Amino acid sequence: MALSYSFHLSNRAHAVSTVHKLSGICKHNERRYGNDSTRSYDNEQESDNKSTSTYGTSEGKAKTDTSTYDKNKVEIIYSRTGKTLYQDVQQLYHDEFDKVVEEYNKKQKRPSRRIKDYLKYVSDAKQNDVAAEVIIQLGDEEFWKDKSLEDKQSMKIFFNDQLEKLQKLCPNFKIANAVIHLDEKSPHMHVVGVPVAEGYSRGLSKRVSKTKVFTERTLEKLQSDMREDMKLPPVAVNVPLQERSKGRNYDFTKKELTEYNEQKKSLEKQISELKIEKEGLSKKINEENITLDKTLDQIAYVNGQKSNTQWYWRDETTGEKVPVPKLPVLTKEIRDKEKEINRLQTDIERLKSEYSANDLEALKAENETLKAENADLKPKAENAEKVFKMFQGMMNDIKKSDFVPSPVFRSRVSDIADCMNDADCAELEEEWAREDQIALNLQRRGGRNYW
Repeated sequence: MALSYSFHLSNRAHAVSTVHKLSGICKHNERRYGNDSTRSYDNEQESDNKSTSTYGTSEGKAKTDTSTYDKNKVEIIYSRTGKTLYQDVQQLYHDEFDKVVEEYNKKQKRPSRRIKDYLKYVSDAKQNDVAAEVIIQLGDEEFWKDKSLEDKQSMKIFFNDQLEKLQKLCPNFKIANAVIHLDEKSPHMHVVGVPVAEGYSRGLSKRVSKTKVFTERTLEKLQSDMREDMKLPPVAVNVPLQERSKGRNYDFTKKELTEYNEQKKSLEKQISELKIEKEGLSKKINEENITLDKTLDQIAYVNGQKSNTQWYWRDETTGEKVPVPKLPVLTKEIRDKEKEINRLQTDIERLKSEYSANDLEALKAENETLKAENADLKPKAENAEKVFKMFQGMMNDIKKSDFVPSPVFRSRVSDIADCMNDADCAELEEEWAREDQIALNLQRRGGRNYW
């Protein structure tokens, strides 16, 4: 848990704008309630005897419960007069402004323009705050809730150091009173002083001016410088200091502060729940990352890359546990199979082509053979036909004669016909023609029949 630090300058509803507001701050800071509240602060008569306070409200419109306040746990560590806060502020006004007021009054010819009481003059004019209050706090309610009173009392060294540092860093803020409160939820210090500005050419040469002393730039620098080199008590030594919040000084009312603390607790609860949820999500994310890493490692393994995984599966055929094949191996096997398939398809196409060509060539060859055989047979057939016709003629002639051929004659004639070629047939025809001529000549001479 980081230690918070706040340096808060009174503003808006908490601005010390009038002597009436100053009286209320005096009651609150010094716990002057009950019988103490009847004490008179010069012209400011306090008549409220009830244990309530108007501090921190808009002109006393709301009451603050003071039942938890304990005057024994309030310590004044600086007082200009050793009396009341109100008297401390009065004395500061005398110390800082009596001389310049006297010089101013000497220059005024009209008595109505002379200043009798500068504190009352500033309060009535309502152009400047009569004083300013700084509240310094180290640690919030959550830090102090389990700390002892001794731990809180040890904060005195811290607040004394802060008071000295404030006087050194902001010398134009003249301190009238400083008081430590240990009776509230967090120890804190109220410092009441008067911002003094000088160098005016008209009117008072030195005046009360909160806006001149505490500009946005100077206040921001002061708040930052006050955080440096702190003298921390033992209870806060080893606790890291929370980083300074950016933004302008803002004055919270009691109601706003209560609402803020409630919202803070609610947000802290939500943050705690979100942290638990975050832890659950972180655990789930870690598990998912482990699964993802395993998956990526398996992918690397399958891709043939370096991995920490040896991945196995069951072979569907044998049921044995075998390593999952790697993608490069599968790719090579697939490519080899594709090549084999392409080769087989080429062979099939080639065989189809060769079969068709051979078949056609065989038919062509057979056709050519048949043509050659036909060419060889045609003359033989023609010769056979010629022989047949010759023998047919011969047989007709024989029938007309008295000659009767014997079976041996017919058989030999048939054998002769089978053995005869074109030349033989031509020679036979010539011989038969000669024989026919001889036979004819014999018939003419009156001879016997030649056949």
